[in-house]
Amino acid sequence: GRGPICRIALHASGLRWTDVRVSDTQFAQAKARGLYTSGLPVLKLPSGKFVTQSAAIARFAAKHGGAGLYPADAAAALFVDELVDIAADALAKTPGSANEAEKAVLRREYAAGSLRGYMDAFSQALAASGGPFVSGARLTIADLAVDGVVSMIASGDFDHIPPEYVNDWPQLVAAC
Repeated sequence: GRGPICRIALHASGLRWTDVRVSDTQFAQAKARGLYTSGLPVLKLPSGKFVTQSAAIARFAAKHGGAGLYPADAAAALFVDELVDIAADALAKTPGSANEAEKAVLRREYAAGSLRGYMDAFSQALAASGGPFVSGARLTIADLAVDGVVSMIASGDFDHIPPEYVNDWPQLVAAC
């Protein structure tokens, strides 16, 4: 899911944090009680305030301590943000259906259309950056976000999209 980018950025930040995992059953029960209305992950700040949205949490952590995962330069940060948001779109806009046969058709259409566009955008960013990362010479949260999408597909965890789908972008797979 979207948790790894947050966990990695929090770990790299040096901030004190506790990783609490919620099972699907726990999540469903909590949702029924009105919790997690914006989904997971959730970051609880020392003030007691809760923050949702994985990209916001990752950006927060990436800007702290020794993380070095978010550029200080505004233009470079804009480029990182763009890639993080494209990765979020790639996941958020994935079609679904309670009917598995219908879901399979929708996912194949998505893979042939929009998902291909997102993967092309990642690959083009890598080529334009000069590498070795999609954002250039330094690892950033953009790389973590892009890796999240590519790895989900390559591992077979993206329902109805075969792992070999990523083979059309060999440089991107190698970078991830």
